[in-house]
Amino acid sequence: MRPLKKYLKCHSCPVFVIPEQSGIYNCDFLHTAIYFLDILLWFTIILDMKKNSKEPFPKKERFTILLEDLSKKFEVVSEGVNSKIDGLETRLTERINNVDNKIEDVKLALKVVREDLSNRIDGTNKRIDETRNELLTKINATRQELKDVKNGMAGLELKLDTVRYGLSEKIDSARQEISDIKEDICKKIENYEERLIKLEK
Repeated sequence: MRPLKKYLKCHSCPVFVIPEQSGIYNCDFLHTAIYFLDILLWFTIILDMKKNSKEPFPKKERFTILLEDLSKKFEVVSEGVNSKIDGLETRLTERINNVDNKIEDVKLALKVVREDLSNRIDGTNKRIDETRNELLTKINATRQELKDVKNGMAGLELKLDTVRYGLSEKIDSARQEISDIKEDICKKIENYEERLIKLEK
């Protein structure tokens, strides 16, 4: 709770204590009451002088009673003013407390929001790191697969060359066998022709 400013005396009526507001001692109501009582006092004195026109001034006892009556009225006004001041102090204290409570609530809300944002940022950074690691793992695996495919293709080319070479050898061997068979058939045909010629003779 914030401490209230101390009560200060007014410049015009130092008997009464009032709170300071914005550097100005605000007691217009009190001054108005004092002026009203002052006017009432003189008005009463004038009326009393008219009633007792033989005497230039009112009697001392009557003047004392009048002053006592005015003093009582003045005390009543003072009590009313002091009660209003107390009420203003109470309301001001309540408002200050409400403002303090609202400030504390705002601070607490800001703290909660800050912690929530911090947790979200940490979670986002963690997910980004996990995603980066997953992508790096997949990229490395893809590179290895491409490397394996490249090596496999090199082995396949070697196998194709081997098969091509084997087929070439087999084709050459088959051609040689065909050529040998052809020569053998030709020789047999010639022998048959010679035999036929001999039989004809």
